[in-house]
Order: sequence, then C-alpha cells, then structure tokens
Amino acid sequence: MYIKNKLPNNSGMLFTYNTPKLLSFWMKNTFIDLDIIFLDEYMNIVGYKENNIPHSLKQIKIITPSKYVLEMNSGTVKKFNLKK
Repeated sequence: MYIKNKLPNNSGMLFTYNTPKLLSFWMKNTFIDLDIIFLDEYMNIVGYKENNIPHSLKQIKIITPSKYVLEMNSGTVKKFNLKK
C-alpha cells in the first residue's frame, strides 16, 4: 500500500499464513496495478487475479484455500506464462 512506483522487475511482496485458508484482498491505498498470485503450502499456484485496479474496494479472492499470496507488478502472470 501507498507505493506509487512500479515494483522492481521480478520482485513482489509475499504474504504468509500459518495454515491454508480462503483469503481476500483489495486495492485500497494501492497506487499501482498488481497481479495477485495465490499459492498452496507447497508453493504451487492455485489461482491468480491479473491486472487489479488501483484503489478498488472490490474483493480479490479465489475459491481455493491458500497459504501464501504473492503480489507482483501487473503483467507478471502473462510475462512468465504462469498457470495453475
């Protein structure tokens, strides 16, 4: 939140949780568009939401429990052809 410039290439913010759970994020106070990648306890991609809009209060979530969530610059999922 509050970062106004894109993140450095190939970097992001990793959120970790004690156990897998259904997670929800929003873009309030976020100035850059982001891809949000949801990971299981083995760091496998279980879902993602691309090109999330800055300042949006819309919930960003998937229907699969996640233990980790990685936020990266918008376009990262497509750039690396990431898949579930």
